[in-house]
Amino acid sequence: MENDLDPRMEKLKSLMGLTVTLRSEIRDLAASIDDNPPSSFGDFSNLRDKHMKAQWLIRTIEEMATDLDGILPAKFQKWIITAKMKAFATFAEIANKFLSEPPETFSKSLSAKELLESELAHTAGAIEFFNESISSISADESMTEAINKTLDTINNNATIIKNMLESSVEYLPEF
Repeated sequence: MENDLDPRMEKLKSLMGLTVTLRSEIRDLAASIDDNPPSSFGDFSNLRDKHMKAQWLIRTIEEMATDLDGILPAKFQKWIITAKMKAFATFAEIANKFLSEPPETFSKSLSAKELLESELAHTAGAIEFFNESISSISADESMTEAINKTLDTINNNATIIKNMLESSVEYLPEF
């Protein structure tokens, strides 16, 4: 019995380390909203990479948590959903600041269309996640308000991206 418990405890230690890393990643993203908002495509791309790292950490934590039933607190699943919402909400705000006033050359660059299409797909996934989350968790009034605010921001970003896609440069065919 003890041998069966040890690997799970090691996995639990790893999981807890990932939760600390995730909180740090989300905190760093949130700090960039006011401290260092993206002013160039490179800045935005770096922040998007950090957001994608946070999403990867969340997926990894979710996978590890399935092997730790009975050890994790009952509210751990809600914590994961809340962390995912916070990551999406933070990046939605970052994206909104960047997309609302992008560098003039952004939508005209050759790589913009690919990034915009990717961001639009990511935005659609975020909207789907929030809609599913609203029905799967019992949210109090303030949480529902925060979810709705984030959904509004994400929908606004989707509209901006669609408008930018209309004027973006077409892909060059590969030879």
